[in-house]
Amino acid sequence: MYNVLSGSGWFCCLHEGPDVTQPIFLISLPRAGSTLLQKMLSVSPSIASAAEPWIMLPVAMMRDQDAMKAIYSSHTAAKAIDDFIDAIPDGEICFDKAMSGFARGIYSAAADGAPFFLDKTPRYYLIVDDLMRLFPEAKFIFLVRNPLAVLASIGNTFYKGRLCWFDYWVDWLLGHENMARAIQTANSMDNSTVVRYEELVSEPTQQLSRLSEWLGVPFSEDMLTKYRDISWSGKMGDPIGVSSYRSVSKRSTTEWQSFYASRFRKNVGSKMLDKIPSDSLSIMGYPVEKLKNDLYALPNSSGLDLPARANYVANQICTIVDYRSWKLRRKGKKNGKRYSCGRLLGG
Repeated sequence: MYNVLSGSGWFCCLHEGPDVTQPIFLISLPRAGSTLLQKMLSVSPSIASAAEPWIMLPVAMMRDQDAMKAIYSSHTAAKAIDDFIDAIPDGEICFDKAMSGFARGIYSAAADGAPFFLDKTPRYYLIVDDLMRLFPEAKFIFLVRNPLAVLASIGNTFYKGRLCWFDYWVDWLLGHENMARAIQTANSMDNSTVVRYEELVSEPTQQLSRLSEWLGVPFSEDMLTKYRDISWSGKMGDPIGVSSYRSVSKRSTTEWQSFYASRFRKNVGSKMLDKIPSDSLSIMGYPVEKLKNDLYALPNSSGLDLPARANYVANQICTIVDYRSWKLRRKGKKNGKRYSCGRLLGG
């Protein structure tokens, strides 16, 4: 698909040939409902997908000295790659074409003849600018959801209902801001569109019809029911949400509210909203004033809520000391393995 063109001196670059498969990128925060939308669209025979490829994150961020950690020293590698690319005439152009060519080849193989491949990887909001540059012909779907519902879903899904989010700080601090900026860009682009989760589950026929027309694929009523039959190998994807209902349900737009069943939890939710720029929330369609008013209007069913207070303190401690390194050290000691550079080594 891509051939090296040689010229005078050391010049070389990559030539883009015809592509068989067109990428669709579904960008969202974790726990925003992306698996549901992904499976609905994947009912179409024109759209292939996989649970969560994650393929572009290490590729696009290999030159970010602060983004990765590896046993070979990713910080040093990022500097070395920059030096290497800088020494090549038109190196940035060559590098971009090589990265996009690599991904297109993988997507085409995974699509197995389908005209579209949908890559749903929630943390692609970290590299959305790179994706738009590398894949100008791709389709971008930005899925947004009430931030309070996202926080509640994180606690309910990954922490058994506890008031915790220490593995998801990056999503909260960067996710909403990056999504808002990308949506502003998307508003002026024909190849981008925004979907609100609450509208998707409240009026799925209208939303899926609109998306299908925009993508240029036939809409089918099967998208509303047969998404449950879609499955992929691997360990990634929504572990609970999509399998909870026999059909699309509006209940998920209110079920999260029970997570904020005490005054303490409401205060924490309010403080978490304060960490997101208010203009970012407005761009996403969730003005902070309305979010807080709706939050404090919810009934309280717990008084002091001591478990939530304890979980909150533990969450803050884990955030400060980065519990993951301690967890790996403990696991290594238990299993007779050594620990180095943020990873376990052989025994």
